[in-house]
Amino acid sequence: MSKPFDVREAIASFTGRAPLFPLPNVVHFPHLLLPLHIFEPRYRQMVDDALCGERLIAMALLKPGWTTTAGSPPIHEIVCLGRITAEQRMPDGRFYLVLQGLSRARVLREEPSDLLYRLARLEPCPDPETAAPLSTVNSQRRRLLGAFRKLFPRHNLDHVLRRAIDESVPLGILCDVLTDAMSLDPQIAQHVLSELDVNERCRLVLRLIHQKLRHRARKPRANWPPEFSLN
Repeated sequence: MSKPFDVREAIASFTGRAPLFPLPNVVHFPHLLLPLHIFEPRYRQMVDDALCGERLIAMALLKPGWTTTAGSPPIHEIVCLGRITAEQRMPDGRFYLVLQGLSRARVLREEPSDLLYRLARLEPCPDPETAAPLSTVNSQRRRLLGAFRKLFPRHNLDHVLRRAIDESVPLGILCDVLTDAMSLDPQIAQHVLSELDVNERCRLVLRLIHQKLRHRARKPRANWPPEFSLN
């Protein structure tokens, strides 16, 4: 695994104000990369302005029922503040971006403006430094990766476990990476994003993995027992 991104350094100069990019089906997590195709005029303006400034965009998940809400549909309070790390401007004005998650952030308020897109005042919520003993943290890592290995038995995760422990990958980052890999329903993934307590987040991710395992165990195998061949 690569060296964890230094969130404190990345947000040291953050002004506290960033554009919001609300979507109905995308939950972005800190430290992960998110490819984006920007084609709507309002979000082209958003990207233009971001590239001229701090290069920051806050990905937000729309709350259920957004299709019946006039004006600015409600979003979840916890968003992911990300930085544009790569961009390609197309001749017709569209953009292809790569956004790197920096930190969870709380939406304090949305700010009125004449812009086409939404702006918000944000409070970064990076994971705190853990005070738990290393043996406890390593045990939690093993439980997470052990359960994840059962969920995806074809993936060899032994080397991932060893590197996660050897390189002391923070537990919060591991929870986010595994959540993103499970391709959960966006509203469920948002529960993980919204959990600021790392220990509670770890327990939540474990529950989600075990729920998937139980669902798989209850699901009948296709064509079992097999039919007799007529040949």
